[in-house]
Amino acid sequence: MSASVAVFQNGTYGNSLGMGMVHVALLGDPTLRLHPVPPPAGLKVTTNASGGVDLSWAPSPGFVLGYHVYRSSNVAGPFTRLTTRLVTGTTFSDPVMSTNVYLVRAVKLEETPSGSYSNASQGIFQSLDGSVGAPRIEMVQPANNSVFGANPLIRLAASLFDPANAVTNVLFLANGLKLGDAPGPSHTLTWSNPPVGIHTVRACACSLDGAQTLSTPLTVRVDHAGSPRLAILRLAGGSNLISGPDVLGRTYRVLASDNPAAGPWQTLGTATGNASGHFEFLDPGAAPQRFYRTVFP
Repeated sequence: MSASVAVFQNGTYGNSLGMGMVHVALLGDPTLRLHPVPPPAGLKVTTNASGGVDLSWAPSPGFVLGYHVYRSSNVAGPFTRLTTRLVTGTTFSDPVMSTNVYLVRAVKLEETPSGSYSNASQGIFQSLDGSVGAPRIEMVQPANNSVFGANPLIRLAASLFDPANAVTNVLFLANGLKLGDAPGPSHTLTWSNPPVGIHTVRACACSLDGAQTLSTPLTVRVDHAGSPRLAILRLAGGSNLISGPDVLGRTYRVLASDNPAAGPWQTLGTATGNASGHFEFLDPGAAPQRFYRTVFP
């Protein structure tokens, strides 16, 4: 961010435009920070025996002068600063116990070629009941009920909101099993060659205290794009059970031939994949040697 203010040639700031033939402009986004300071992490708020509230947090990973603590009746603010001087440790006690929301910021002495200044980090938030600082995570990719063909590369992405800066890592799960870690800030992972079937995918935010926050599950479907791998099971009485994986509820025509090189394929019937992504077809009068195939659509 670059903020540029020109100096008037005649007099001081006034309300006229182009005073002294010099234009005044603010360039860039004033919310952007040229020297961001890493915030503290894992803000905890607990009651104490004196009837007050104790705050503790993990230190900022940067070299900071200390911390300021703020309090508000709600998360929307305004916040009042409780510390007259910087707290050099990572604890603070508030003699007032209520449902207040607390905010802690690290402060660093920022030295630049044009001078030095006190640079505060972004704040971390927490309330006595822990609800304000609880992380929230949601899957943003892929869309729910997305369908992929065979051997896909599926991009998984999650959005994380972490007011207390307590999340240590984000990982992705498929059917309850870990696929891999998703380092921030983008929290993405590529799932290579997932198996055919219907999969439940979630993102998990792991916090400093060992707590885990799960996203809403979404469904990912991977199929053979109409060409399932067939399995044949010979049953008693001379019948064959033909089965295969399918995740879309497709209806296949099952064809058979005792000698594909000599004659046409005969349509035996149809088979539709069930909710678990599988279909079966029984051929009750199968010859000792018979070839099968499925056709879709």
